[in-house]
Amino acid sequence: MNEPADHIAGVDRLPPHSIEAEQGVLGCCLWDPNNCIPESLGVVSSETFYDLRHRTIFDAASALYESKVTVDIIAMRQHLKNEGNLDSIGGVQYLNALQDCVPSPANLSYYLTIIKEKAMLRKVIKSCAGIVSMIYSHEGKVDEVFESVEETMVALSVMRTNPEQSTIKEIVRRVIDNIEEAHARKGALKGLGTGFPDLDRSTGGLHPTDFVVLGARTSMGKSSLGMNIVSHVSCELKEPVAVFTLEMSGEQLVERMMCADARVNMRLINDGMLVDRDFPKLTKAAGRLSNSPIYVDETGGMTLLKLRSLARQYVTRDKVKLIVIDYIQLLYWDGGQTRFSNRNEELTRIAGTLKQMAKDMNVTFLVLCQLNRDADKGGGQPQLHHLKDCGAIEEAADGIWLIYDDDPKQEPENDEQKRMLKIAKQRTGPAPCYCPLMFIKSLIKFETRSKIDEEDMPI
Repeated sequence: MNEPADHIAGVDRLPPHSIEAEQGVLGCCLWDPNNCIPESLGVVSSETFYDLRHRTIFDAASALYESKVTVDIIAMRQHLKNEGNLDSIGGVQYLNALQDCVPSPANLSYYLTIIKEKAMLRKVIKSCAGIVSMIYSHEGKVDEVFESVEETMVALSVMRTNPEQSTIKEIVRRVIDNIEEAHARKGALKGLGTGFPDLDRSTGGLHPTDFVVLGARTSMGKSSLGMNIVSHVSCELKEPVAVFTLEMSGEQLVERMMCADARVNMRLINDGMLVDRDFPKLTKAAGRLSNSPIYVDETGGMTLLKLRSLARQYVTRDKVKLIVIDYIQLLYWDGGQTRFSNRNEELTRIAGTLKQMAKDMNVTFLVLCQLNRDADKGGGQPQLHHLKDCGAIEEAADGIWLIYDDDPKQEPENDEQKRMLKIAKQRTGPAPCYCPLMFIKSLIKFETRSKIDEEDMPI
């Protein structure tokens, strides 16, 4: 039965494997089962082995160990005989040979690394062979092929960098590392700063894998606050950001960012009434934005499947750390090919997928969201259930920030409007908590009203 366990269609050459390393792992498990079997189970499974004999032997050793039976040659022989597999693995002679092939179990981790890497390479070959076969037989749209290829490559990358299983020892070690890292920061931000000290103090910044929703009713400035954060992350922190603008054009978006950065009245630009002193400020702002790592995507008719493909490219190619979507209600799943019972069901699926994308790509997703009309009633604070057409977004989101009018009696025509940013949900901190802001309409810019200044934040 000394034959390969993995046959890859369309590939004539033997897949990567190491019989010697597999024998080394099994020899260590027979030599010191109480230590080597649990260590091996934390790294590999029987499918990791190439040789079918070795899969059978590893399964037998694991079964005996989990049954709290002492693992030795006699117990292995009896177990394999009971299962009808003793002769197929080479009999007790092969078990003795395995135990004799290693002088000590000291090199177990080295053997495990080898067979795990070989197994991963076999998966890559199998996936690539499947892609080639799919390309030859595919008769649909080319975009579907690229989407399938990208999903396969991402899955392989995640498998390599983020193994699905971790031993409790590994998890404890990571927790201790996080505690030590937090202690070394002495209160400094762990995530990306937003430029708003109150918000950063409450949230610790924008964290990788987080799906954060920024909601507000119309004209409260959610797009403006989103772009103020983009400007800070890209221009001040020099971190790459991708913006998917589903409502405004790229020109409108950049014009707003320039006005906010230069502190120039946007209406004067639109009316052609700029004065001489405004031009140097706009020129300086244009230079800062031109040299900042911001990637604006204004693809029309954006679907979630298309956005996922583009987002992967930005993360892989441009090392983007923050992805902003303006706004979720303008995003559709696949352009009508999939049938949903209602819009809420479609947005629920979109929200769940965006969260999974943030996790898989290890970046922050900041997604803008409209609030429904009920948020205007009574002049009170907006609540989580006011998220328009997407009740399940509350479950998917790691953080939900809601902007509202902090002074219902203030005149609408006033250039400076008091706003409150309510952190209605966050997984890693208290909620609700509040960040007082001032929205300067002429500059399309938010500023803090807090007593906390950026200089007060730990460095």
